[in-house]
Amino acid sequence: MKCCKIISTHFNHRKERNRGHWAGVTWPSHIQFGLDPQGVLIMLKDQISIETDVDAGVKCDTIIVNGRAGFKEGDDYVRSINGQKTLCGKIFSIEMDNIGGQFGAYNLAYKIHEGKYDYWMFDEDDIVVTGHHYYKKLINRLGVDEYCYALIGLGRADRHTRRLGKVCPPGAMLLVNKKILEHLKRVDGMLPHPIKSGHKSRVQKGELAFSLRIYDLGYKIVYYGKSKQGKTVEWEYETEYCLPYRELIEKFGTVDYFKQSTFYRGVGWDILWKNANESL
Repeated sequence: MKCCKIISTHFNHRKERNRGHWAGVTWPSHIQFGLDPQGVLIMLKDQISIETDVDAGVKCDTIIVNGRAGFKEGDDYVRSINGQKTLCGKIFSIEMDNIGGQFGAYNLAYKIHEGKYDYWMFDEDDIVVTGHHYYKKLINRLGVDEYCYALIGLGRADRHTRRLGKVCPPGAMLLVNKKILEHLKRVDGMLPHPIKSGHKSRVQKGELAFSLRIYDLGYKIVYYGKSKQGKTVEWEYETEYCLPYRELIEKFGTVDYFKQSTFYRGVGWDILWKNANESL
């Protein structure tokens, strides 16, 4: 069995986003620093540092897709890590015009590497999905082939469409069996992604369309670790394998401290927070 993780990146200016910035919804997956291109590069280097050292529990390549933004230092770095070995595989770099946002990146990565992997994980540069044997554990939870597993994603069913409650909402990180992607490609000729730029198009033609299309083809999207508190929905980190990069830095200060945590070695978030506070 061979797996991959696709991480989309874009060296642009990022707006500061705080927890609960949309009324009635807690978005742990969407809090982020206000970063300039240099800050995005630092964040990506931290991601690569984690990818290089973590034991995913399966053979896993990391595919970095850079939507070029004219930031030479970032473009050069992405090119420089192409072919670099990780604990479980290799890093492959892809460059493209920034068309379709992260979902355009996912579509291109799949087009280039189609047929090589049994499981595909789709991620963004500001979400850290990791932990000892995290990929193997998530596959085990995924279960039978007709399921599509949602790692992160929160939203209200009436925000964009009432069907949203049945599927993976905006901002989701997905772990998908290859048979689902093969079905999508066979029917549509590509993975859903927007052609026009802009937030609205990215949400409707990317984030929503990707999940809705999977659902319309008869597959089930599985949530895990969701708990309701009043009208908000929060993620139980001790049972998950991901956190926003901003939370990682706020809790640990550096990726090196994070790598010393018990979570990184396969325990839980509760212990992780405790050890981090003691070490810092």
